[in-house]
Amino acid sequence: MGKLTNKLQEAVKKLSYSTTVDQLKRKGIQKVNVVGLDRIVALIEAAVHRTLKARMAGLETAEMCGEIAGQTRDEFLRLLHSNESLEKAHQEMHGEKSALEEQVALLRTELQTVQGKLASRESQLAREAKVQAAEEDQHLHEEIHGLLAQRGMDDERTRGLVQEVFGLVRGHLEVERTRVTEARRKEYQTEVELLNRRLAKLNGALAATEDQLQRVMKAKTLHPGLPSVYKKVQGLDSHDSLFAKKTELMESIFEANLRLRREIA
Repeated sequence: MGKLTNKLQEAVKKLSYSTTVDQLKRKGIQKVNVVGLDRIVALIEAAVHRTLKARMAGLETAEMCGEIAGQTRDEFLRLLHSNESLEKAHQEMHGEKSALEEQVALLRTELQTVQGKLASRESQLAREAKVQAAEEDQHLHEEIHGLLAQRGMDDERTRGLVQEVFGLVRGHLEVERTRVTEARRKEYQTEVELLNRRLAKLNGALAATEDQLQRVMKAKTLHPGLPSVYKKVQGLDSHDSLFAKKTELMESIFEANLRLRREIA
C-alpha cells in the first residue's frame, strides 16, 4: 500500500513541471487552481480501486486489461471533475455572498439618503413659512407705526393703537398666508410623493436582498458527497499472486491519466 503510494507520487513529480508567477502572468493567467499531490494520488487510488473491485473476475487477457484501464481512466476523470465542481461551487457561493453584502450596504446608504431628503422636504415648507411670516409681521408693524407718525401720532397712546391695528390686520393676513402656504405645499406634493414611492421601493429591495443574503449565509457548506466505507485509501494486497502485474497496470493507467489530464488543461 505504502509502496504503491510512493510510486504514484514519484510518477506525478516526474510528469510535473515548474513555473513562476511572472511566467504565468505573461501568459495572462491571474488565478491558478491547485490540487495537492496527496489529493491526486488519493483520486487515482480510489478510481483504480473502484474499477478493479468491479472487474476482479480475472486479468488473463490483454483485452481485459485495456478495458479496465479505460474504465479506471473514466472513473478518475469523473472523481476529479466532481472535486473541481465542488470547489467551484464554493468559490461561486463566496462571491455571491460578497456581492450581496455590497448590495445591501449600498441600499442602506441610498435608503438613508432618500429618508433625509424626504424629511428635509417636509420641513422646508414649514421653515420658509415661519421665516416669511416673521418678516411680513415686522414690515407690517413698521408700516403702521410710520403711517401714524406721519399724522403726528407718536406718543405712548399711539404705540398702543399701533398694536391694536396690527393685531386686527394680522388676523386677516393669517388667512391669506394659509392660502398661500397650501398653494406652495401643492408644488412640493409631487416631489414628496415621488420620494415616498422611491422609499417604499428601496425598503422592499433591501428586505429582499437581506433575505437572499441570509439564505446564502445559512448554506455555508455544500454537501460533501457520500463518504467512503473505508477508513483509509485502499490499495493492492502485496501477497496477491498478481500483485506485480496489477501494479504495472496501475502505473500505466496513472501515467495515461496524467497525460490526458494535461491535454484537457
